[in-house]
Amino acid sequence: MSYIADAEIYSRTVLAANFYSDGFVRRGLGGTIAKALSGNWNNSIILFIAFSVTWFMVPILSLLKRVAVALNARQAIYFAAVLALSPQTFFGWARDLSRTDLFVAGWLAIAVVAWVDQRRMLAVSAILCGLLVHETAVVFGLPLLAAMLAEDWRAGVLNRQQVTRLTGIAAAGIASIIFLQMGFGVSNLTLANHMLRETPVLTDDPVHRLYRDIAIYMAVAGPDALKTAICYNFEMNKAYWLQFASCLAVLIGYALILPLRRRPTTAFIVMCVPAVFMMLIANDTGRWLKLSVLCGWLISAFYLLRKPEGDSLRNGVIAQGSVILTILLFMGTTKHNNINPMLDRIALSASLGDPVSLRVWMDTCDPGWERYIQTAEVQLQREQGVRR
Repeated sequence: MSYIADAEIYSRTVLAANFYSDGFVRRGLGGTIAKALSGNWNNSIILFIAFSVTWFMVPILSLLKRVAVALNARQAIYFAAVLALSPQTFFGWARDLSRTDLFVAGWLAIAVVAWVDQRRMLAVSAILCGLLVHETAVVFGLPLLAAMLAEDWRAGVLNRQQVTRLTGIAAAGIASIIFLQMGFGVSNLTLANHMLRETPVLTDDPVHRLYRDIAIYMAVAGPDALKTAICYNFEMNKAYWLQFASCLAVLIGYALILPLRRRPTTAFIVMCVPAVFMMLIANDTGRWLKLSVLCGWLISAFYLLRKPEGDSLRNGVIAQGSVILTILLFMGTTKHNNINPMLDRIALSASLGDPVSLRVWMDTCDPGWERYIQTAEVQLQREQGVRR
């Protein structure tokens, strides 16, 4: 178990932030769950992974069961296989289980299940709860809600007043959470201090220490962290635009794999818009691709359950989708920071491989970035000296 904690030091350090120790801290729900599951550093990461997988699978299995009833056996098997076999979903997440992405994905799936059950306030609440884990819950969740809202409005299920009320509640909820996080979380210095205290001695390894320090920096540096991420994308990563375009190309492929070819606007809003936004302001293109593919599958499940006859998967669609999915499988699995191994090889052959190490990236984009860590270390040493 210690191997997983060692190998996932970045993600495990992120999970050090929690509501017990740090007030209503940004992204604190994941760490709160991990700490509630176990106070042991190694055990908690194992249990958090198990919790996240379960949290995601329960609503997914609920949707699959309903789809199986609405469609014929061939269609249902194909639709389930797209999610199960996609190199952008389970195969991709299997390489990066300790991140909070799967936990966020669970909230997205819960929102769709709730909306299908006409429990729309619960759906909005699920996205707001996901915001307590990571901002991606809102970035990917709001387009999902908007697509389902628009469908119900067009169908006459919701009137203008109901649409306005749901939109207002979502906006007020997001604003309230941000306000509470700003007012009732600990200071950035205190948070950095706590994350340092929680990190075990394995960070005596300089590589582990660097991952830990970057995780703390990204949690506490605010606008500086955002600028550093953008700097890497536009100034340090030669393959950035190749990855950007390839991400969109893969998403277009999924619009054909999934029953979204007759809904290009919805596919664009639900899958492409969140991915583009995240690729512009953050690193880890593979993470945004995986969440976008999931959102495409979720909105497809919603449409299949609403109009099983009109949106059913015909044999020709299944055949074409199977070919595209096979090609994507051949190209390899998406990790957190890439599209697939084949694209990596293309980038290397074109001299567009990753040009810099983590250290060079950080030192170039924010010289003196370690000031956040060093200040917290000084405070921690003073506290330890007082205790002695």
